[in-house]
Amino acid sequence: MKKLFTAILILVSVTLFAQQRNMSVGVVDTKPVFPGCEVKAELDTCFDNSVKAFINDNFNFEIANALELTTGKHFVHVGFVYNTSGAVEMIRVQGAHPSLEAEAKRVINLLPAVTPASHEGKKVGVVFNTSIIVTVD
Repeated sequence: MKKLFTAILILVSVTLFAQQRNMSVGVVDTKPVFPGCEVKAELDTCFDNSVKAFINDNFNFEIANALELTTGKHFVHVGFVYNTSGAVEMIRVQGAHPSLEAEAKRVINLLPAVTPASHEGKKVGVVFNTSIIVTVD
């Protein structure tokens, strides 16, 4: 039953992302511009690095130590869309514990608005995926 639910959830997620005609952040003509990334020559790496740095700076990693997780690395996989207005939407997370998933959603919701991506002269939504690595001592 759990496998069926996961398969349905993945199918629904893929369908939702596809219906919005969002594109991968790596294939658009112009990536979204994260605040502070206005230097044209650095846009490709600045957006990715800024999003990851924002997540690392705002995620409360201490939550993991309070949970009854095994020692070692645990992952929280995060996917979201920066829409055509530059706002975050359609957040999806999958992690080792519901508390880590909730923390990831909280942090993603804090991300600042960006200048939207464009492709072929039109604003487009972009899908961004990353993983948060949480180490339990």
